[in-house]
Amino acid sequence: MEDNWKKLYARKNEHFTFVEEEVKQLLEEVVKVINNHLNNVHVRNAEIKDTYIDFPDCKVTFEIDKKQIIFVKEDKVGGLQTQAELVISDRNLITFVQTEKGYFDFGEPLIDEVLRYLLVD
Repeated sequence: MEDNWKKLYARKNEHFTFVEEEVKQLLEEVVKVINNHLNNVHVRNAEIKDTYIDFPDCKVTFEIDKKQIIFVKEDKVGGLQTQAELVISDRNLITFVQTEKGYFDFGEPLIDEVLRYLLVD
């Protein structure tokens, strides 16, 4: 993180925000890998819709705002809900609220971690 302070400073002046198209593209990439694993065990694929992902055992809705993304997982059996949230802080770091970890880069590894938190942890 300490090596990124110059990038962070530049980002602060850029007014970094989440862009819906980029978020959806990253979700598609991660879901594609998940589907490969689901196919290996003969389970139906997850499908991405406009505002949610339909997984075999749950639905994960996502709401994208400029400074935050809220994910809510709802189990198909029992209706138990779990939430995950990514927020862009005043320092322009991305915080995964539930784990309290800060991230400089918004990419596939972060989306992967959020989905792991919702689907497995």
